Amino acid sequence: MDSSCSPSTPANRDLQSHEQSIVLIRRRRVVEGSCWTCRKRRVKCDVRKPSCTRCLDARKNCSYGTTPPLRWVGDVSSRSCLASLASLKNSSTLSGLGVARWSPPSSQPLEQSESKLYFSNVVLPRFVLNESIERDLDDVLQNETLIGAITAVSQAHYARCSKVDVYDVSTVRKLARLSAIEAFRRCLQQGLQSDSSAQRLFATNILFCILDGMIEPSDEYNSSTCHLRGGWAILHKWPNTPTRMLLQDGLQAHLLSIYATMDLVHALLGGHKPFFQSAIWNMFARLQTWFGRLPAGDKFLGILAAFSDMASLGNVVHLDQSLDSVSLVSKCLPGIEAALSLEGMQDAQGSLGRTNTPSPSPWAIFCSIYIMCGVIYLQRAVRSRPADDARVQIAARHGVAKVIDQNLPAVMRHCIVFPVLIIGSHCTLAQDREAILQVLSPTSSYLSFGNMQLMADFLRETWAREQTNQTWWELFAPLSEKAFLF
Repeated sequence: MDSSCSPSTPANRDLQSHEQSIVLIRRRRVVEGSCWTCRKRRVKCDVRKPSCTRCLDARKNCSYGTTPPLRWVGDVSSRSCLASLASLKNSSTLSGLGVARWSPPSSQPLEQSESKLYFSNVVLPRFVLNESIERDLDDVLQNETLIGAITAVSQAHYARCSKVDVYDVSTVRKLARLSAIEAFRRCLQQGLQSDSSAQRLFATNILFCILDGMIEPSDEYNSSTCHLRGGWAILHKWPNTPTRMLLQDGLQAHLLSIYATMDLVHALLGGHKPFFQSAIWNMFARLQTWFGRLPAGDKFLGILAAFSDMASLGNVVHLDQSLDSVSLVSKCLPGIEAALSLEGMQDAQGSLGRTNTPSPSPWAIFCSIYIMCGVIYLQRAVRSRPADDARVQIAARHGVAKVIDQNLPAVMRHCIVFPVLIIGSHCTLAQDREAILQVLSPTSSYLSFGNMQLMADFLRETWAREQTNQTWWELFAPLSEKAFLF
């Protein structure tokens, strides 16, 4: 061994001293209060705001604050330099179960530069069924109004997901919402000059529907319905907007699928005529939507189209609940009943007591749950039958069996909120009601949406009343104008 390389030699001590001097020089280059990008690069920052000169020249996000910005490693948020191996392993395991893969690192509010990351990596994945979605927001959402809405949605969901109610988080959440609404109003006052500006405004409006109809619905007022109607007004004036969003695919088609579903569920629960005609659902084939990229002719697209047709018929019955009206509407039902596969309903009636039937695929189970929901709506809302009608109860019991089926993946369980509401509200057996609440519990935790609490409270109140003589519209009136559930 060469003695000149020994730690005790003078030459080596000089080398260590030289290295320490370099480290000290580098440390002195980091200015107090530097942005996080310059701190990471260990370069001198001029501390200009909102963006320092280095970040501006490099076209990098520039952020300041007492806590480092979020980093995303394998869909896991971390404020440390590296995510631990254990965290990544836990993330992978939880991902397979379809539960939340992110836990808030602190009780600090999100910084402005973190909102898009949070929206892309935490909020949007809760609006997708069976595949990853395109989440590059830089090219799509370069607009003050859209960015404000994204910030408001991110801050609201972060506050709920982190389960902290400290002053800073609450204040930032409220201010973000007020700022987003103010930017939206300014955009309206300035007027829409092009199809593109109308499309951005409509996308912003969808984000407000998500904010006030799902993440933070109010139990006192119906701001969610106001946003929904605001979207109708935009589409009435700019009717080409849905077509443009479908042609662009990606995030635009995804947002449109969310809004169209909100519109459909609002119509089904409240007796309104849906804004979109049933044909739009087949237009979503092969596009990015909350229910995935489905091939043309997929059964689920047919189910949604049948729901849309039923909602239009339900609107007729709701406006005139006479026997003549119900009889007239009944003439239109054979085609819808075929779309809902009533032969499958008959099989359900015979298979409730059988245990040797082959296991269906997860997608077949998922579609079957929506079919049972549609059968209940058809019997209750369109045919005006009572909740204790035998056909309604058979559909409810079979629906519960499908909801708790072990072959249904967890991620699909998070996308059956609306059918669980319909099936659960018509359950009469204690064990079925308990099963519904058990299904809702992990979904409520994963989504971290306020509408889930409204739904759970509604079900408990409905079960406590034990009233079977309510019409469909009377039953869902307390919920239909306050929240979106799907």
